Formats: sequence, C-alpha cells, structure tokens
Amino acid sequence: SSYEESEAVQNELTYRRRTGWITLVLTGVAELVLVFLTLMSFFSVKPPMDIHLYISIHAFLLGVMMLINHQMVGGGLGNALRLRADADGAVSAASLFALLHTLLQFFNTAAVAEGTAPLFTAAAGLGLLLGAVGRQMRLSRISGNFRFVSHPADKYAARRVDDPQTAVEIGRSAVALGEPEVAYFKKAGFLQNFLANSYGDDGSDRAMRAYIPLAFLASVLLSVGAALLGKAGPWEAAAIGVGAFCLSSPAAALMVSNFPLLRAARRTLRKGAMIIGWEAVQEFGSLHAIAVDAQELFPSEDVLLHGIKTFSGARIDRALLDAAAVSI
Repeated sequence: SSYEESEAVQNELTYRRRTGWITLVLTGVAELVLVFLTLMSFFSVKPPMDIHLYISIHAFLLGVMMLINHQMVGGGLGNALRLRADADGAVSAASLFALLHTLLQFFNTAAVAEGTAPLFTAAAGLGLLLGAVGRQMRLSRISGNFRFVSHPADKYAARRVDDPQTAVEIGRSAVALGEPEVAYFKKAGFLQNFLANSYGDDGSDRAMRAYIPLAFLASVLLSVGAALLGKAGPWEAAAIGVGAFCLSSPAAALMVSNFPLLRAARRTLRKGAMIIGWEAVQEFGSLHAIAVDAQELFPSEDVLLHGIKTFSGARIDRALLDAAAVSI
C-alpha cells in the first residue's frame, strides 16, 4: 500500500522463492524414487523388495511430498471442500486418495506382492511436482513485477474505455464491424493491491470448479459400476476409482496457465510495462486499439520542422496550418 513496505514485501518474496526451490528439488527427488520403484515393479512383475517395506516407502515418500507441499495441499483441499476447487485442489485430492489407497494395501499385501494391486503414488506425486513447478513460475513472475512496481517513479495504469460512443469514435478504424474495445493509460499516484491481484485466480481455476467434482463423480461411478457388474472385487474397484481420478486430474493445469503468463510478463517488463496477472490478460487481451497522448509518440525534440514551401498557388497560412496538423 506504500513504497515504505517495499523492503518487507521484497524480503518475503525472496524467502518464498528460496523455499519454493527447496520444495521443488525435494519433491523432484522423491518423485524420481517413486517412478523408479514403480518401473522396477512393472518390469519385474513383482515388487523388488520386501512387500511391507515396498508399501511403506511408497506411502512415506508421498506423505513427505504432501508435507513439504503443505500450502498447496492444504489450500487445495480447503478450497475444494468450500466448493471453490482450483488447480491445486485436483492434485491435492489425487494425492490424498492415492495415499489412503496405499495405506490400505497393508491389508492386501498378497495382491501387491503378486503384482496385481497397483500403487498410484508416482502418478499422484507427478501432480505435486508439476504443481510445485507452476507455483514457482508464479513466484518468479510476481518477484519480477514487484521490482517494477516498487520502483519510485511515475506509473500509469491501464483502463478500459467504457463509454461505447467514445470507444467507437477512437477505435472505429480498428474494426470493420462491431464495437471496438479500446484502452488508455491514466497516471496513478500509487498502484495498490499488487499482491492481491498477482495471486488472483489463474486461467484454469474457474474451469476446475466444475471439472473436479465431475471427475470425482465419474471415478466413483466407474468404481461402483465395476463392482456391481461383477468385473472387480472391493480391492480392484477401489483401485479403479483411485486410478481413474489420478488419470483425470489435470496435473499440469497450474504450470500450463503460468508458463505463458511468465514469458509474456518478462517480455513486457523489458519494454517498461507490467502484466500483473491472469485477470489483466482477460481484461486487456482482446483490445482493438489503445489511445495514447501525442507527446508519448512524438516528444517535442523528435518532431522538427525544417521549412515550409508552397506549391500550386497555396497560401502560406494554409501551409502553416497543414504542417501544424501533421505535427499534432
């Protein structure tokens, strides 16, 4: 809310980026181990070690991944329970279901030892890993933007031209049909609510609110349907439900929405501007025209009138007005 807070906010962002890198590295190492154990079990048909140790390692590593990504898991599950599911909610729910399913396999060790009961920890862990990558991308964008917004210099905020008549008058040459969408820049004394706008909903969050409940319902129906049709026993039906939800969870949703936004934000910063978040993309991503002041395009030193020459009998005063009109 003021330039005096810049140092405190910058320190907080730096701390979050450092802890984010640590989280990302630890999550990546745990995921590599889970993938290795899963592949070894797949190629050798049976687990390559004592079955109780095998299940324990899977459950322990997934639990550790959920613990070090506790902000993602806690926030995602909390939003899902409040019926405001987001990209974090999908991978968090998949991880929770996979962990519970893995712990239950201690009562089904014979099937796991024979290689007929799959574990889904590696699939769920992949969602946590890609989610951590997406969160780190978001932090990189916010940190770069904050260095821009905290610099004590003149700032201009982008605004939409809401009056239809004014928008048509300014942008009529930009569109052949329909009402043009026009924006302009207004000088701002201070750009407030930077963090609130930066951490706002990503492009995938709104879609997740409908998708995740549907994916969960479909997974439950698959599990119940397999059991009722006699195609699977209780253990197999549970595996079908958990596997279907892990498969249908959009693991890379957060990364997919933040990667292009991070690239665009970096390119924009190099040109002296800032894209604060996804809402800015939705607000200004489909503009037809931007109204700028002539002084911004042609500063006083950049337009030089070297001379005026009349032709075809034109009067000198008329030539002066035409030259001034071109300059303006």
